[in-house]
Amino acid sequence: IINMADERRSGNFGLFSSSVITETAKALAEGNQALFFVNRRGQSSALLCLDCGEVIRCAKCSSPLTVHHDNHLECHRCGTAEETPRACPHCKGLRLKKIGLGTEGIESEIKKIFGKAKICRLDSDRIKKRGTSAKELIQEIEAADIIIGTQFIEKPLTLPRLKVSVAFYPETMLNFPHFRSQERVFQLLTHLKNLTVGGELFIQTCMPEHPLFEILQKNRPEDFYEQELATR
Repeated sequence: IINMADERRSGNFGLFSSSVITETAKALAEGNQALFFVNRRGQSSALLCLDCGEVIRCAKCSSPLTVHHDNHLECHRCGTAEETPRACPHCKGLRLKKIGLGTEGIESEIKKIFGKAKICRLDSDRIKKRGTSAKELIQEIEAADIIIGTQFIEKPLTLPRLKVSVAFYPETMLNFPHFRSQERVFQLLTHLKNLTVGGELFIQTCMPEHPLFEILQKNRPEDFYEQELATR
């Protein structure tokens, strides 16, 4: 469990902690794989206006629009897509800032650090565009050095070379307003942990003391069940 606030205090302002970079480099040098899990596809989670503080939202369903590399915004709830505006539709301000992480943004940063690594990005955008068959996709995953995935990682996979897994800010899913949100995060992180046979799962977070992470670290799922049952 990596407290990203500690990383900032030590002078590391990058996306990845020093431990993650070191262990990923070590895994690649030994011919093994690394997996980076982030909950959202796209380059950034949203586009924020620094002048009025509003997030650019979908005109149809009011969900925050996700920023993609090819200069468009997309609603991941209803599928509406539009070009990235030059000015804020609320106040006409020009100071628009991309916020949050997406699979495309993670991929760009990984290429800067591990330029020679063979990268496989597992998200619905990539798979829809390529029209890849299941067999071809599995072959690509198995041959990759680094896998970047959204919840596609829940598919039945066997990755014997996987020695490093990284979950980026899973607390964003914990804050989702649904009574099963903690259960969902626990399932995803447990699956990631089980995928990384003989390796390590790193959780990069701003909430290192969250009870769910501690339960996962101590490998005591019964504590989680008791906590959830009491809540429900």
